[in-house]
Amino acid sequence: MSDNRTVEFIQYHRPDLKSGDYTIQIQHQVDLGFGDTDTFSETKVLSVRGERFKIASEEIVAYFPPDGSFGDFSNCLPHVVISKSTLPWERTAGTETSGTPWLAILLIDSSEFSQVKTDTMPIGNLGFPLESGDKAADSCQTLSLPKKILDSIIPLESEMNRLTHVRLVETSDKATATEEGPGEFAVVVGNRIGKPGSVSTAYLVSLEGYYDPLMNSRYTPDSTGSVTLVLLSKWSFSAESEQFTFKQLVSNLKRVPSTLRLPDLPGLSAIAQNMIKSGYLPLPHRLRQGDKTVSWYRGPLVPYSVPITTSFPASSSDELTSYDSNNGVFNLSYSAAWELGRLLGLQSRSFSMALYRWKLSQKRQDILAAEKQLISQLFGDSSLAAPDTANGSDWQDIINDWLGKLSLLIGVPFFYLVPDERMLPLESIRFFELDTNWVDSLIDGAFSIGRSTAGDLTNDQKTATSIRQAAIQTSLAIRKSSSDANPTPQAPQKIAGVILRSSAVSGWPNLEIRGYATPQKDANNLATDQLKCLRMDHLSKDVILCLFAGELRQIDIQLPSEGVHFGLDFNQTFSKELRDPNGDLETNLILNNIPFRDYSGVLNVDLLANEIIQKLNVSADHFTSAQFAMQMVEGVDKISFLKTQE
Repeated sequence: MSDNRTVEFIQYHRPDLKSGDYTIQIQHQVDLGFGDTDTFSETKVLSVRGERFKIASEEIVAYFPPDGSFGDFSNCLPHVVISKSTLPWERTAGTETSGTPWLAILLIDSSEFSQVKTDTMPIGNLGFPLESGDKAADSCQTLSLPKKILDSIIPLESEMNRLTHVRLVETSDKATATEEGPGEFAVVVGNRIGKPGSVSTAYLVSLEGYYDPLMNSRYTPDSTGSVTLVLLSKWSFSAESEQFTFKQLVSNLKRVPSTLRLPDLPGLSAIAQNMIKSGYLPLPHRLRQGDKTVSWYRGPLVPYSVPITTSFPASSSDELTSYDSNNGVFNLSYSAAWELGRLLGLQSRSFSMALYRWKLSQKRQDILAAEKQLISQLFGDSSLAAPDTANGSDWQDIINDWLGKLSLLIGVPFFYLVPDERMLPLESIRFFELDTNWVDSLIDGAFSIGRSTAGDLTNDQKTATSIRQAAIQTSLAIRKSSSDANPTPQAPQKIAGVILRSSAVSGWPNLEIRGYATPQKDANNLATDQLKCLRMDHLSKDVILCLFAGELRQIDIQLPSEGVHFGLDFNQTFSKELRDPNGDLETNLILNNIPFRDYSGVLNVDLLANEIIQKLNVSADHFTSAQFAMQMVEGVDKISFLKTQE
């Protein structure tokens, strides 16, 4: 799989119908003959509902800079990424025919905080005409600020079009991957850079009708000289140092030990130290008789490949408990996995009921087959046997789907994966391989529901292998992307991955992670043997887990393509290195003396766009928000981690 990803910038994605109320009038005239006519008419009112006073939090994909972050953001323009690509154009800040986006970002510096106020008020007090479904008593968040400040920082109507665009990016390397292929995201960019050494707050506001002469009376200043805007979202950041940039956070991740295990502990015996290096953890163990001891436990994420040593089905979890007679210590890893699988299976009503009915149908089929054979032997005609009406395919689909997800550890509690925080400290990354024995124990525990007698165990022996294979096949398609040409991919010989705990995960939740089988020690060389990602999930706000099909030797982590930010170059003064039509930087095309408004840090976007047009010698008619975005984006940092042998 080659690294040929691109980001496509699109000027806009306007919906077929904007949000609002519409009236449809239908009139039909019928000729009745002899000069007589009759007219039939009908009037219908429909409403296209869209966001107006609130935006659902799940529609906000990312903020830049991340909320609460500290970093060298004094040359960056804040932006917000929205999952609904039509949202900025579902309403308009200008006249109905202007097509001007209605969303804008206003950046307020800490020195101005005392002059702005956020509040909650009924939408009926805002002066907006209510649409169908709106109630005057419904509340929304508002931002009030002096008209003088607003006029100094608000984008002009022409600038609104340049500061909003759509990005089409590949989503297969994200935790939010779907099989629909590339994803469309709307991006709204601010026009002001953060002040160095200061905290800034970015406000995503509605400017619906602000530039429409017939509607802008609702933005008349109040008695204190302040204007009230609908506030849709906000976030804060501090432009202080490089310590908390994405590059610094990821580059400084703790990498020792490189695999998921406890660090070396002083004072342990050689045997205990070897167990620690193998990923084991000593845990308190209360025996059935009430005695207390210490036993070894290791989760499914292990430091190295583990040979298959278990056979299934097992009659109970005790069958999977091993005992070191030389040291008098139990190993409960696989028995714990088996019991966990059983409990998770019982917890899922849909799975447990499907498994019960499927096993019952299998028993019936076995009985009917034996009956048919007996009748054939006695009477020479098997057609006299009762017809086989059992059909367990529907139940098997549910079973395969549930076990397929379980085989990728979906639903497994975090403390079974990482039983001690010291194995995954703050700001760390750990490589691992998946212990097939542990996963098989987990699957067999879930499959053991209803296994009460020796006969049940015998029946499960007939189907355990096929069930496990079906679950594996299902797991390979959970993150199936549009680039997967093979509908039935071959099961991998090995599954490996990484687990990452960092504020970079919470700051950039859509960060992209790719795994490779062959390490590239030269960062300029592009790896070509990318591994298929089987799972990439956030286990918590700052922890992400990735599973890959194959032996993992290298991990690449980079900023999300849809979230690459607008920025300027700074060396005593602000400048911008421009790009050719293919997006490559041109060292001989540098725009110096970036134009700002008189107000601190506010870009003169229109003048900047005109200077870029002149520098590139291109037509102004074809220089849209998409071309402006391509010129203003900064390059994306990619950090590679190579797995080392310990």
